[in-house]
Amino acid sequence: MSILSGIKLRHIEAFLAVAEAGTISAAARSRNVSQPALSKTISELETRVGTTLFIRTGRRAVLTPAGEAFRRHALSSL
Repeated sequence: MSILSGIKLRHIEAFLAVAEAGTISAAARSRNVSQPALSKTISELETRVGTTLFIRTGRRAVLTPAGEAFRRHALSSL
């Protein structure tokens, strides 16, 4: 996965919050943003990286293999 332009710190922070919380709603509450705004940020990130980072099952957001790889890179970059 190469570094793509257009990815902002807010995308990475939102991604990590969802990965940690396990749901977009819980991550939104922890970041004091609305759930739709956080969903949009995650969708923007997935568009920029060109792959799905989470599988949404009901209310849960589970990392895909690409999401796991992105998480490792995101954590090391912060």
